[in-house]
Formats: sequence, structure tokens, C-alpha cells
Amino acid sequence: MRQPRPGAASVAAIVVVLMTARVAAGPERVAVTLIPHTGSPVVITAELAATPRARQQGLMWRRELAAGTGMLFDFGAPQPVAMWMQETYVALDMLFIADDGRIVDIRADRRPLSTMLEESASAVRYVLEINAGEAARGGLRPGDTASLRALP
Repeated sequence: MRQPRPGAASVAAIVVVLMTARVAAGPERVAVTLIPHTGSPVVITAELAATPRARQQGLMWRRELAAGTGMLFDFGAPQPVAMWMQETYVALDMLFIADDGRIVDIRADRRPLSTMLEESASAVRYVLEINAGEAARGGLRPGDTASLRALP
């Protein structure tokens, strides 16, 4: 015997359950290993901002960012990128990262709440935001590399 097709109400209930499960799981996280030319690798646990909405919100309205954590903006493909600090209350370092993992540019100690645009020096796929001063403490500079690994 053939099963009836689910009605609109059934489909809507399934979508709500799936969306609720995703929200309950929290944001997707990725381990970003930053490898300086000299010194030890620095591992950052970053929230992934891969949708237009997540990239637009970023770290806005956050009052603190734990050491060793950050946000990785994934633009999907290399492109010119401009970021700002509007409604962001935490001073940040911004690492502009090419599709091959090469750190193209670092904008250190970005001032909270600034609307000044921070533009990539060339096309990048990723921007990693971490606490201000972490890039310097890790000995990071343009030309260093980053590798990404999804976290469970």
C-alpha cells in the first residue's frame, strides 16, 4: 500500500525540528592552525561565519572573546573583502587569508565600534578575527600560513 505524501503542516513541522536542532547544536566551529615562519603554531577555535547573515553579524554586540578563540569568515571564493568594527565591542586583529591558506594581510589592534573599512590587500577567501594582540604574540606576519579543520 502506498503511503500518503506529507502535507504542508507535516513538512513545516519537520523543518522546525531541523532548525531547532541546528540552533541547539550552536554555531559550527573550526580549528584554525596559524603557522608562523618562526615559533610555534597557534591554534584558534573559531566560530564559522559562512552565510551572508552570519558574516554580516560577525562578532557584533559581543562584550568579550575568550583567549584562543575567534571567528572565521568564509566568503566561499577569493574576492576583495572589506570589514569594519561597527557594534563590535572587542578590540580585534583581522587576518586576511587567501584560498591556499597564505596570510595576505594582518590588521592589528582594530578599535572597537569603528566604522573605518579594513580592506584586503588582494582577493581573499577568509578573514579570521581574534583578540587584539594575539597575532603579534604568536609572531604572525603576512606570508605565514593557516590550515583549517572542522570540529565536531
